Amino acid sequence: MFRAGLLAGMLAIAALSAGVAGAAGGDSETFVIAYACLLHVLSVLYGRTWLQAPEARPLAAHLGIGNALGATLWLASLALDEGARPVAWAVAMLLLIAAFALAPWSRSVEPYDPGHVAERYGLFTIIVLGESIVVAVAVAGLETGSSVAAALVAALGFVIAAAIWWLYFGIFRSMPIDRGFGSRFVWAQGHLLVFGGIAAAAVGVEFAIEAAAAGEPLELADRLPLGAGLGAYMAALAAIRRASRGADWVVGLRLAGAGAVLALAIAGLGLEPLGFVALVAALVVGEAAIELTRAPPTGAPRTSSG
Repeated sequence: MFRAGLLAGMLAIAALSAGVAGAAGGDSETFVIAYACLLHVLSVLYGRTWLQAPEARPLAAHLGIGNALGATLWLASLALDEGARPVAWAVAMLLLIAAFALAPWSRSVEPYDPGHVAERYGLFTIIVLGESIVVAVAVAGLETGSSVAAALVAALGFVIAAAIWWLYFGIFRSMPIDRGFGSRFVWAQGHLLVFGGIAAAAVGVEFAIEAAAAGEPLELADRLPLGAGLGAYMAALAAIRRASRGADWVVGLRLAGAGAVLALAIAGLGLEPLGFVALVAALVVGEAAIELTRAPPTGAPRTSSG
């Protein structure tokens, strides 16, 4: 049943992806139905857990009912006009997050394996990074012809991708440490900004490549995906670090980096696409370099903050 549910969820995600373009263009029916189906699959799997694992019933009941209610709200949004549907979606998402936050975690049964969860999140980060920035750089670079400026921006986009990867998997990577439900919640939900920030940064790099190829300046709307995306990414890493290890210089450095790239995107400083992306890359690489140079020597014992 679990494998059947997994395959059903994969099919729902494929339909969800196919419906994204329609949702953006004012025809969200496929998008809504696909996501509601995915939530119902999760609800059914939690129901199976409730039947087979009595010790996990409080958690399974909360999450199963929460997913079912979220799916119902998503489907109910079809009765609204297209312009009002995103409001219903936002309410449904808040309900789903609240269901997770309020679930009574049983101390007698650990609902997850921390090491396994960290591995899965890390693998998904690699997938998002590869499918977003690296692909955006490669595709946009091929489409811009022989523009030297566009090629340099594409190369800098790859540098940014490398720095993002290094920051996430570096020696100061935060693992899910059991410091209470709050830390686990921030660690898990903070990855939404990690994934979303990487995807937004990829869009920003692609905008910069296209603008450089056309010899056009970057408007605020073109700069924000890169600046806000990287800002969200580094702010999420800071929050995850704070929840897992406590406040330290790494948290402060990441927040400073997030503020710097966001401020640069808003200000613009009259920079051409190449100059803008070069400065953003310098900020992100500099932040990563500081973390690496201040990291404990290889083989040295790590403290709770290292």
